[in-house]
Amino acid sequence: MTSPQSLSDFVHQAVLPHLAAGAVYRSVPFVDTGGRFWRGTCPFHADDRASCPMYVDWVTLRWSCLEVCRKGGQSFLAFLNKGRFPQPGSGELRAALHLAADLAGLPQAHVPEITAEDELRAIQDERVASLLETFFLQARLAIHAEPASPGPCASAPARAWLVDQGFDPASLGDLPIGLFVEGEAVRRGLLAAGFTVEEIEASALAADPRLVGRLVGPIRDRWGRIRSFWARHPDDRPPKFLFKGQWKEEVGLFGLDAALHPAAGERGDLIVVERLLDALLLQSRGLRNVAAVGGPPRELGKRRWQRLWGLGVRRLILAFDPAAHGSDGILAALESAFRVRHTVEEVEEYVLLPKSLRGYSSLAELTRAKGLAALQAILDTEPVHAYSFKASSILDRHRTGRGWTDAGRHAAWKEAIEFYVSQGRHAVGDLDRHFVPAIVAGLARTWDAFQPLPGFQSEPEPPERPVDDSGETGVVQPGPSAPKRPAETCPVHRCGSSVCFCFD
Repeated sequence: MTSPQSLSDFVHQAVLPHLAAGAVYRSVPFVDTGGRFWRGTCPFHADDRASCPMYVDWVTLRWSCLEVCRKGGQSFLAFLNKGRFPQPGSGELRAALHLAADLAGLPQAHVPEITAEDELRAIQDERVASLLETFFLQARLAIHAEPASPGPCASAPARAWLVDQGFDPASLGDLPIGLFVEGEAVRRGLLAAGFTVEEIEASALAADPRLVGRLVGPIRDRWGRIRSFWARHPDDRPPKFLFKGQWKEEVGLFGLDAALHPAAGERGDLIVVERLLDALLLQSRGLRNVAAVGGPPRELGKRRWQRLWGLGVRRLILAFDPAAHGSDGILAALESAFRVRHTVEEVEEYVLLPKSLRGYSSLAELTRAKGLAALQAILDTEPVHAYSFKASSILDRHRTGRGWTDAGRHAAWKEAIEFYVSQGRHAVGDLDRHFVPAIVAGLARTWDAFQPLPGFQSEPEPPERPVDDSGETGVVQPGPSAPKRPAETCPVHRCGSSVCFCFD
């Protein structure tokens, strides 16, 4: 039997990355394909209603036609099945998967066998996914809604705030950002889209009064599946950010669905910033290969590094805000990577030093002031290798304001040697290129001039695999691994409650 997760993995990890929106939706007459959300007319209803708008997210390949079809955030499999998600026992799911595999250029033999249980689970998962997608689509539409009667418009201040943050007023409709107006409006919208009262209540999407008036947006995994969401009030009403559940270790970084998507083109290094909205701003300006920690640099812990490496990230640049954390914040994030660096080969981390931001408070502010071309020139020439940065931090820690003392020089050398050994044999090449020269130059001594420390082995054994607080080894498994489903399940959807947001 094909497990539910392996069927989902086949769709999202094997098929979806190789599909192009233009190929799947070639029968749709699009009028706007300039941004993330393509707009066209829906092909599934009569000619007298052909002007009904249809939206397609080119990253997730999900489509929506709320006005007539009453469908939001539908899977591309539903589109390939004439607008309806494949039904159990009909053979439609297998036919849609074979058609998708053909469009993706995959051998038909790669399509897994599907059981009746797989079909039921696929429908349940799709029902939950489409409810979440519909929620965020309606929130996106709400931010552009004009008031039905004279008086204050809740969406106008939200739009003004986004423009003040540097977003292009003409491109606001293409942002994955919406507005939560009030809970009753959310319920009505989801009911109108065909969801039941029980499903809406189980999702709890309309139940939290703190969401009223906040900007909201989905947090997706690398494959585009919604795993959480964020909410922020334009007036900085506390708490500044609300998140649904614990998403950071599971997802890795915010924005990877767009940053690592093959359709984004040649992406080069992954650029890592602190704030979610900075990542969205930079992506909207054309720098697609950017993702965010969603907090201070120290939150980029070793599990999140391992998640990134497991997703295939091999080169990245840390570009954190200089004023709030400076070099200490950069080093805190890198130390987590260094502790588990020996678990993966052929990875490189680089750092954009605070001085490279030319006095601006963040990468986003620099881009707003100088433009994307100026930012790209800095990213192409100024990042420093993480091992060079580590070497500088060791030297700075042990060198006094008046220069070197014998004790300080020996302590720096001792720390350098111990760090060199801790990184494992496969890092020797990078260490010799970036770490050793910086240490040698800083100490004004050759690497071999110092006497070995007592008990130091010139050919050390690789360090033991670290054990984290949960007792699980922090070893990167080959390829992305899906999170385990929690023990409790949603009473309506019978799915993992962390997937359908049935609990806080």
